Amino acid sequence: MVWWAISITFISSDINRLTGFDPLSVLGSGAVLGPKKLKALEYVILGSAVLLTFGYVLLLHRPGRIIRLAVLALSLPLVWGANSWLAITPMGSAHERIQTSILPSSVAYGDIFNDHNIARGEITTYDGFYKAVKANYQRHRDELRTKWNITSDAKLRSVFHLNTVANLFSFGNLNLNAPGGCANLNEQFGGPERIFDDLGVDYYLKSKIGCCSDYAMLVKYLMDRAGIESHMLAIHTHGHIFNEVKIDGKWHALDANIGVLYDRSWNDIIDGLEPFTATMFPVMSMNANQTDRYRPAFAAFRDKILMIAATSAERGVIDTDALPLDIK
Repeated sequence: MVWWAISITFISSDINRLTGFDPLSVLGSGAVLGPKKLKALEYVILGSAVLLTFGYVLLLHRPGRIIRLAVLALSLPLVWGANSWLAITPMGSAHERIQTSILPSSVAYGDIFNDHNIARGEITTYDGFYKAVKANYQRHRDELRTKWNITSDAKLRSVFHLNTVANLFSFGNLNLNAPGGCANLNEQFGGPERIFDDLGVDYYLKSKIGCCSDYAMLVKYLMDRAGIESHMLAIHTHGHIFNEVKIDGKWHALDANIGVLYDRSWNDIIDGLEPFTATMFPVMSMNANQTDRYRPAFAAFRDKILMIAATSAERGVIDTDALPLDIK
């Protein structure tokens, strides 16, 4: 049952790659075996074990009890092994493609990427936001170049912008499933939807809650202003938006939402079979010391995005409909 269920996700992934349609999307899901499917499989497997045991007890007085006991004795280790397999290798060998790393440093991220250093409450324009981020970059550029061992200015700026935006928002609502959990509508404000065009930079900076499109939009804006070529990329079936930046002539996927810089473009990862490197950075949503900003389910979401890449579940499409933040 376990292998059959997991095979469905791979079959759906292959169909998606060939036709652009993921059959599992009609169930509000996708080809990657994410946390919800894993949990459902665990319940099915454990439920099967309970039924086997219960059935044996009910039929204990009937002939054939020795054979049924043998079947039970053989089945229960398989159940335990199946659940262990799900917990350790949720998509078989695909997880081995993911090579995670962190930059070798003693960088105090919280001391650099915080509201105080950009005077968040005093910013009134997008231009003011860019200038504040740029000033913060210039204050810490030499330190970060040394500690991160990054000589390329384009890469250093890109990583700096990733961390700046990653620490502006917590990802989604803390207590409510609705409203949405983006800057336009979340539990911080409640009530009517906040309008992007009416609020200007306050649309982002007054919200402590954001979703993937909010992270991606601000990263795109900062890259544009810094003269770094970039675009926003969408994987529509799985509902995620992030960025790609061109660093020293090579495209890299960059996701401020989950705090990851990939060593190549998203579609290069999807189209290949070899391992890829995801450089991880600390993000506010994973800081358990900030109880109002911490999101317990965030780690599972980050793992899901990485597994979408590792299983080649969906190619990215450049988001040409993104609102350009070209306000000067």
